[in-house]
Amino acid sequence: AGWVLLVASALALLLGRAERALRADDGRRQRVTQECTVLPTGDIRLVHTIRLPLAAYTALKDEVRNTALLLRRLGIGSQATLFADAHAAYDDEQSAVRVEARMVGGARSRGALWHVPIVNAREQEVLEQAPDRIRLLTIVELSDGTDQVVTTSLVFPPGTRGVRLDADAGRV
Repeated sequence: AGWVLLVASALALLLGRAERALRADDGRRQRVTQECTVLPTGDIRLVHTIRLPLAAYTALKDEVRNTALLLRRLGIGSQATLFADAHAAYDDEQSAVRVEARMVGGARSRGALWHVPIVNAREQEVLEQAPDRIRLLTIVELSDGTDQVVTTSLVFPPGTRGVRLDADAGRV
C-alpha cells in the first residue's frame, strides 16, 4: 500500500457517524485534494484537503473537536518516526479538513531516479505531466464501500526529469 493516500484514507475510516451523513448527502463519494512535494532529503511535504458535505463535516467536527486528537486518531500523532511537523485544521467556510505533515523518508532516490509509493486504486489517470511533476486522479474504494475521489499533485526536487506513473509497481 502507498503512503501518499494514507492520511486521506485514514480520515475516511475515522468519520464514523459522519459517514451516514456523507452517504445521505452525496451518495458514497468523498473528494480529496493532495499536494505532495518531494524534498531533496527524500521527505515528502503533504497537504491533504478533504472536502465534505456540510452534514458530514459538522458530524465529524462535533465528534472530534480537538485537532490534536484528530491527528492521533488518524495515526499520525502515534507515528512520530514516520510523520513530523503534523497539524490539522477545520475550515468551516469550505466544510473541509486540512491535514499537513512531513513524511520522513517517504520517497527513495536511486541516483537521478525517484520512487514515491502510491496506493493501489480501482481507477487511476494521469491528468497532467511535466518533467518534474505529475497530477493524478485516483478513485479508491474504501472498506465500507465509499468511493474516494483523490486528486494528487506530486512535485519533485529541482533537476528531476521524466516523471511517470508506474501503476503496476505502485509508484510514481
